[in-house]
Formats: sequence, C-alpha cells, structure tokens
Amino acid sequence: MNNKRGGIVIFLSIVLSAVILVQTILFSGIALRYREIEARRTMQLQAEYLLSDYNESLLKHYGLYGLNHVGTDFSVFKRTNRFSENAVLSCDVIDKLSSEALEKAIADYMTLRYPTIVVSDIASRIAGAINEVKSSSIYNSGSKKSFSWMNQLKTIMGDSENWMWAIEGLEAVVDTIDFNDKLDDFYDFIDNLKTVVERSATLTFQDEDGTDQELNVFDPTSFTLLMEFLSGSIQGTDNEVLNHLYINAYAVNFFDSRLENTYFDGEAFPECNVYGTPFSEINTVNHSDIEYMLTGAQSTFGANFQTSSLIFLVRAISNLSTFLLDEVKVYKAQGVAEVLCMVVALLSAGTVVIDPVSAQYAILLIWAMTISFKDVDQLKSGKTVSLLHHSKVEDGAIGSALMTNYKDYVSFFMLFVSDDKILKRMLKILERINGGDINIAIELELTDQDHTYVLEDGYDLYK
Repeated sequence: MNNKRGGIVIFLSIVLSAVILVQTILFSGIALRYREIEARRTMQLQAEYLLSDYNESLLKHYGLYGLNHVGTDFSVFKRTNRFSENAVLSCDVIDKLSSEALEKAIADYMTLRYPTIVVSDIASRIAGAINEVKSSSIYNSGSKKSFSWMNQLKTIMGDSENWMWAIEGLEAVVDTIDFNDKLDDFYDFIDNLKTVVERSATLTFQDEDGTDQELNVFDPTSFTLLMEFLSGSIQGTDNEVLNHLYINAYAVNFFDSRLENTYFDGEAFPECNVYGTPFSEINTVNHSDIEYMLTGAQSTFGANFQTSSLIFLVRAISNLSTFLLDEVKVYKAQGVAEVLCMVVALLSAGTVVIDPVSAQYAILLIWAMTISFKDVDQLKSGKTVSLLHHSKVEDGAIGSALMTNYKDYVSFFMLFVSDDKILKRMLKILERINGGDINIAIELELTDQDHTYVLEDGYDLYK
C-alpha cells in the first residue's frame, strides 16, 4: 500500500514538474517576446525621431531627404525605456544616397509634378534644321566644291588697301553687275568674316571617341563634319536618354546655371528654380551646376566654355538652315558672291577662280556663324533668341512662339549624356549643398543584460 502511494506521489511530482517547466518556458517566451516588442517600440520611436532631423533645405529645394547628422539625441528612448537603467542604445549610419537611390527618388518626385513634360521638343526642331540644310540645293552644290580660294581670301582680307584697289578696279564693270547696290553688303560680309575668324579660333568639339574636332572658318567642310557629328548624336540608336526625361527635367529645373539673371518683357529677374526661388537664396553664390552635369568639366570656366561651344554649334546649324530657306538672304548672298568673285579674281590676277555657288554657300555660312555668336551672347546674358532668324517670322506672334532660352539648349544636349554620368555628377553637387555625404538610413542597436536588439530604418522615398 505504501509502495502504491509512493508511486503516485512520484508520478504526481513528475507531472507537476513538467507543468511547472512548461509554464516556465511559456512565461519565459512571453517575457522574451514582450521585451522584443518593447525594444522594437521604443527603438522605432527613437528612429523616427532621429530621421525627423533632416536637411530642410535639401527637401524644400530638391525634394530629397537626408540626415543633418548622425543621431546622438536619445531622449525619446530615455522617456519610453521600460528596460533596466543599464540598457544601452547606439546609432550608426548604414546607407548613403547613391546614384541608384537618387534615380528612384527623382522618378517618384517628377512623376507627380511633370506628368506631361516633353523635353525632346527642341531636339525634333534641331533635327529638322539639320535635314533642311542637307536638303538645300545650295548646300549640296556649294559645300562639295573646292574652298582653296578661301586661303587666298584669308591672306588678303586684312589689307584694306588691297580691297580698295580691287573695288576701284571694278568701276569699269559697275553697270554689268549692279555693283553699287551690293558694295555695302560686301563690306558687311568682310566685317562679319573677321569677327567669325576671331571668335571661332578656339572652338573645338569632342566626338564620341574623345577626338577633338575643330571648326575652321576657312574650311567649310569642317562645319559639315560637325553637323554630321550632331546629327549622329540625335539619331543614334544606342541613346536611351529619351526614356529618362525626368532626370533631364529635374536637372535643368532644379539646379543653378551660369546665369545670374533672366529677362521677361525686358525686365531682369534673378535666375530661379521651377518654384520661383532665386538660386542666389539657395546657394548664396552663383554656380554652374547644370554646365558641370552636362560636360563633367571640373573647372567652372571649362564647363561654361564647353557648353557655350555646343550652343554655338546648334545655333549655327539652325541659322544656316533658316538662311538657306530665306529668299531675301539668299538673294543678298548671291550679290555679295558676285562682288567677292570679281575682287578675288583681280587680287589674284586671275589665278584664283571662285565657283559662285560655293561662294554663296560660304557667305551664308559666315552670316549664320556671325549671328550665332550674337545669339550665344544673348543666351548667356539670360535673354531669349528666336529659333529661326527668318525675315518672315522674326516679328509677330510666330517669332514669339519660337523664342528659346539658355536652358532649352542645355536640356537638349543633356539628352545625349548617359543617366549614369548625370546622376553621379548631380550627386556630387547635392553632397556639396548638404556639406557632405547624404545619409538616408540608420541602424539602432539596443543592448540589455544578455540580449541585443537591432532595428534598421530609413526614408521611405528611397525604399
């Protein structure tokens, strides 16, 4: 009997021990789970507090989040801590703004603000200008002739006495070529030629292989090569930039350029971003940021010069295409060509013979380049210029509708710079504005007794 009772007691003891063990494990698990929940709660509150200390200027002007500094203010944790007083919390940065994260942020930001933006409009118009030049009979005939006579012109054009001697020698044939009506135009052409020679002396362009291509005013075929280079850029099948207009539009609308002022109805205004905030307030001093994004040149001078050269090339092509279609200018160029042919023939004693069509083409090209330099100066000053300098459209509503500004051309050329390059250059600018790396994610680590809890958090914009 006693043995039976002893067996029952042992059995009940085992059962009770098992129950106690199970309850202990259960309560330990509940306690551990509770501590995890508490850790996450207090760490989440602390993380949100730290992430709320972002660079307000970066958000206001560029739509981007970035920590002002690595968080050290754990006041929220101290108020919400339900652990022991010995619990320790630390914070580290685990992610910085990258080109990939920046691309995603721009896409999200611009989708809401520019759902119908079309940056490629000016590209189609410039492509049309190139096609007009190539289809012109004057271009097809004149540009393929020999321009060796221009070397002779280069030698004698600076000697006014030679010009006057030749002009006087033409008096006998005034009636034949209606010389008097064309003399002023001829002198204007010579002045234009001198201006173009002086300003184009340093113009160079880099092709896709990085080879320098020079613009030689005394060799019009060099202009043809540059036009082919631009045409290839526009029509290149390996360009995917037209699928990424948001990056282009974001760069042009939210970043500073060399311009200090822009003009509207003749009145000057400080250059502003798309929200109307002057860049002088954002950056304090003027920066050539979009020129840097376009060219990658490390110096401000280099970025500005390369950008101006590219704008000149577009303006020269646009102006040449317009002049080739302008009956007034074509007729005027024909008259100047007649005088030029006879003057050079006299000065060379008949040894240099100029083809009239090539002379006409060269004259139109010189005129186009002269106007283009003036256009670039206008654009760099913050003013607008008409896309077409045509006698029939420069005035009135049509002319107003064709007005273009400096950033129109920058945005056009930026279409042919890879997204990767633009984003990397843009990131450098943003880091300059931020005063260093743009931190976008943090890791909190809570240590209490023998347990460690980790929480990672960052801005939803980049997730």
